[in-house]
Amino acid sequence: MALSERARYLTIYPFLLSEYQQRRLAADNASLGEFIRLREYELCLAMQLCPRHCGASKAIGSDRARPDARAEPDEFARRLAVESSMGGYGLYYRSPLVDLDIVIPAGAALGETTTRIDVLHPASEHAEALAQAFREAITETTYAKHYMNGVDPIPLDVIRELAEHACLCRLRERPAEQRAIRAAYFDQVREDRAEQVQQRRRAFALFLDQVDRHPDVARHDGAFRRGTIDAFHEQRTQAASRSEAYASWGALAMKECVQDAVSSLWTEFCRRGLDVQEHDGMSRDELHEFVTGRLAGAGAFELGGKTVAWRPDQPLSEYRQTVLTAAEGLHWEDVRAWTQQQNTAMSGMAALLWFEAHTPPAGSVLGPWEWVALQDSDHQSGLLRTVTAVRGELATNSAVGEALMWALRTFVLGPHEVIAYSKLPESTFRFCWEEGRLRFYPTGHDRFAPSGARRNALSSLSEDMGLWERVGEDDVPRLTGEGRGLITRVFG
Repeated sequence: MALSERARYLTIYPFLLSEYQQRRLAADNASLGEFIRLREYELCLAMQLCPRHCGASKAIGSDRARPDARAEPDEFARRLAVESSMGGYGLYYRSPLVDLDIVIPAGAALGETTTRIDVLHPASEHAEALAQAFREAITETTYAKHYMNGVDPIPLDVIRELAEHACLCRLRERPAEQRAIRAAYFDQVREDRAEQVQQRRRAFALFLDQVDRHPDVARHDGAFRRGTIDAFHEQRTQAASRSEAYASWGALAMKECVQDAVSSLWTEFCRRGLDVQEHDGMSRDELHEFVTGRLAGAGAFELGGKTVAWRPDQPLSEYRQTVLTAAEGLHWEDVRAWTQQQNTAMSGMAALLWFEAHTPPAGSVLGPWEWVALQDSDHQSGLLRTVTAVRGELATNSAVGEALMWALRTFVLGPHEVIAYSKLPESTFRFCWEEGRLRFYPTGHDRFAPSGARRNALSSLSEDMGLWERVGEDDVPRLTGEGRGLITRVFG
């Protein structure tokens, strides 16, 4: 469910599939895809015209529908919102709906046959309930009665009326629809999905537990990382469902911090490499000199209110000790935010050394932490593999300049080459070896976003489902009874 962020699409798409099935239209996904994409555009127009000005920033098809809606023509011609053959449904919500047993995808078994088209799961106790919940929300609108299944242009007033019933923000006014979504998310009963459902419950319960402790968690990734790591340390050896959940998510939060350190290595390497290279790039010797003489050249920065200075020929262990002394008492999130702000290779190296020193030793924490920490992403090392690699480099007693060269080879040059070649014929190279020389390209040198915790999705989905709400003039997040009930149900 990595790309789904708004809960109401969990009723919108079952409704569209149900409508398509009821109308007995062509039984192939190409026709279904066109039907969905037309409806996505019309619903997105409504979301852009919501009188609450909620923005609907996560509405599928916004790039096309937003400028059309702002123009406010007398009527809207029919058009497709998304180029992809199955629209936003195929890009973002099809997989979650399959995982939730709401949809049987084309090519899967349906009874004794194989379905040629995506259909609602006939044996699901939730599929039709989800479809019916959205149907009831819009059934009395002029759009549903006269325009949804037509081909004529749709008047502006019809879309404005639809906005008051179909916008993503209106889910919070429909408790029955919220209940249907919560049931689909948290009440699956299939034994082969039990662990998956339990992990989903734990993720939401942990997020809500953090919101209850620190309301800023609902708004800021940093607050979520900080709170999750703190709670992990508080409960790191307690064998209970809450502690195990914090162990898993604590490892994810730490992994995000480490990824930001690698992002600092990446960003300055690409940016400055482009600035200093000759027209035909760099030889291997020139690359070595660039890293050890320029990126790791003698310098200093402020960390924890203290000055950290280095030389390229300084022992890495000595540099590490200076960093640890300066950053004494800082939090994982403090160091992550610092290297993000510094955005330099040497700050990334300093952060990696700090994270290595503060990673719990194997066997000292609950098993779920170690299990997550051992997981590697595609072509990229996970938390423990990264930390182990840094410790290995420290054991060689290398100098700072050589250690930075090692870090760039290990975490930047090698992984980028593998990832970029895997995406051919689409070229995503930011630098590439050509005839023995490294050539930098002038695009895509921004920091990459760490992957893992998905706080934003947990926040928007849980708010949509009525598990927390905004209170007072400052919109302070506060758990609802449903939210507290989920925590109790999961953690006791």
